[in-house]
Amino acid sequence: MEEAIVVEELRKTYRKVRRKFLLFPGEEEVVEALKGITFTVEKGEVVGYLGPNGSGKSTTLKILSGVLHPDEGRVSVLGFTPWERRREFLERIGVMFGHRTFLFWEIPVIDTFLFYREAYGIDKETFEDRLGQLSEILDIGEYLEKPARELSLGERIRCELALTLLHDPDIVLLDEPFLGMDVWTREKIRLFLREIGREGKTILLSSHQLEDVEEIVERVILLDRGRIVFDGEIEDLKGMVGWKRVVVTFSRRPRGLPYVVRSTGNTLELRVPREDVKSVVKELLEEDVVDLTVEEPDLEEVLKYAIRSA
Repeated sequence: MEEAIVVEELRKTYRKVRRKFLLFPGEEEVVEALKGITFTVEKGEVVGYLGPNGSGKSTTLKILSGVLHPDEGRVSVLGFTPWERRREFLERIGVMFGHRTFLFWEIPVIDTFLFYREAYGIDKETFEDRLGQLSEILDIGEYLEKPARELSLGERIRCELALTLLHDPDIVLLDEPFLGMDVWTREKIRLFLREIGREGKTILLSSHQLEDVEEIVERVILLDRGRIVFDGEIEDLKGMVGWKRVVVTFSRRPRGLPYVVRSTGNTLELRVPREDVKSVVKELLEEDVVDLTVEEPDLEEVLKYAIRSA
């Protein structure tokens, strides 16, 4: 397959001054945000780009979108060098940063969309068709006549996502696209992102809403303190954890069960070594069991484990 994103030995350092007092500068602090990371994303891939705060996720996305210039390394996005900011490049990427807005704050949202229609040279018929589809999928029709400052965080994020996709980009870079959203809206956006992924969009998704990421991507790149500590399929990442979760409810709770980590009434949660799951489940079923499930550890637990093990 053809590579959409190529990153080689990417480094970025920030220098900031710690102030001892309000008006008096202190010592300069050097922060290595990225420490020589290397990865590729093929066209049509949907990849989760994950890590704790300060791991370098947003810095990477800003470099890929051309907002930041790296200190060292090579970056190619669709064959372009992002920070050269060529028009052909900007027309083929869509970028959304959940903590920042591209909507004009004081005017109706529709006027921002009309501005970007002119900026991207989208003809009227195509614009109306795309906006209609995005409005229906993301349920933003009632917000288009409101100024952005009157929208809630979740409402604004939905409008930002529609704006990101308005010009039908080939690559979509998303930083925290689920901020402030209720469960119903998050489910709609998960379905939407899965659908455009199947249509061939290349998506790099950074989010702290790990249950949403797990529903959308198959591959994960995991960062910690500026370094990649895992790059592969989610199932392989989960396989690094040596246990599974067994949740069992009894009509009458037995005593002396191994591997119990949590209990609520007659419902117990066990963390069972993978090699012992079959034998433990067999023993549990010999008791008065009302319900029993065997689950993989959730993605947040897996990421914490992977980072500690790196």
